[in-house]
Amino acid sequence: MYLLAWIMLVVIHVFVLNTYYGLRVQYAIYDGIIIYGLYLILGIGLWYPVRFVYLSDINAPSKVLNLLGIGAGTIILWQVLGSSVLRVIISDESEFSEYLRQSVPLKLIAGSLIFMILALVYFLIMYFTTLEERKLAEANLKSLVKESELNLLKYKLNPHFLFNSLNSISSLTLIDPENAQEMIVKLSDYLRYSLESDQQQFRDLKDELDNVRLYFDIEKTRFGDRIQFSEKIDELCMNCKVPGMILQPLLENAIKHGVHESTEPIAIELECILEEGALILVLRNDYTQGVKRIKGTGTGLENVKKRLSAIYNRDDLVRISKKDFIFEVRLIIPLLPDPVNVEKS
Repeated sequence: MYLLAWIMLVVIHVFVLNTYYGLRVQYAIYDGIIIYGLYLILGIGLWYPVRFVYLSDINAPSKVLNLLGIGAGTIILWQVLGSSVLRVIISDESEFSEYLRQSVPLKLIAGSLIFMILALVYFLIMYFTTLEERKLAEANLKSLVKESELNLLKYKLNPHFLFNSLNSISSLTLIDPENAQEMIVKLSDYLRYSLESDQQQFRDLKDELDNVRLYFDIEKTRFGDRIQFSEKIDELCMNCKVPGMILQPLLENAIKHGVHESTEPIAIELECILEEGALILVLRNDYTQGVKRIKGTGTGLENVKKRLSAIYNRDDLVRISKKDFIFEVRLIIPLLPDPVNVEKS
């Protein structure tokens, strides 16, 4: 496009000199090719000083003065070089020499206009290039912030369970070493899954369910028959992708506000169905009537909300209800074509 623009200028120049000024076609072609050929080369070189001015930290008036200086130097150099080359090529024609003298003001005006157009085009190119780079940098920064936020939220999910499990193991080592050893093995498997989930944002639901069962096996070591866990899982859900460890804070919440506060067995049910392009995960637990409830911080549920909101850009994916002494948390997981790639982008 740059080269085509200069060719068009040469054609227009030759036409004007031949038609309106009566200059012979041969001389008009020489003049157009030499003059605009030189400006073509100078125009490429102008990119660097113009870019330097654009990127400099000086104020706007100083930038304008610098551009005027660059323009004046470019036009003078262009005029001197062009006239010198033309005089060497066509040295024996008084008619052409007279034309060169008379055309100086016109060429200075044309050179000034061309310089302004080039400077404006270069400024626009640099502006939009800088704008795209800034957008890309902001997108990368948002991605890093989002990833850091997700990692932070994931790391907040496990500590209480881990501390409680270690305390239970410590107690069991004295009164029931075999159960203590079994609990250590299960806790090791649980932690291994947790570490894998840190490296992989999404997991198959069947893997998440295996970890849920492992979690309840560990908790049953602590609470025995006071936990009655059941599942209602649609087989079509098994290969759906869910954020890793997303159920963990809900399980901890059910244990804390159900089992901890009751001396009677507490039923905890996990249900999963596919509904309108989304995976619906529902965790229910009953709680004892009339028992003074432990006031929680709400950190676990709030982290689940924030994490799903950060991943799916929606704030309506967690719904909580209480009815007939049953506490229910419903998670809506949108079915994405390739959630791993979506999360990376």
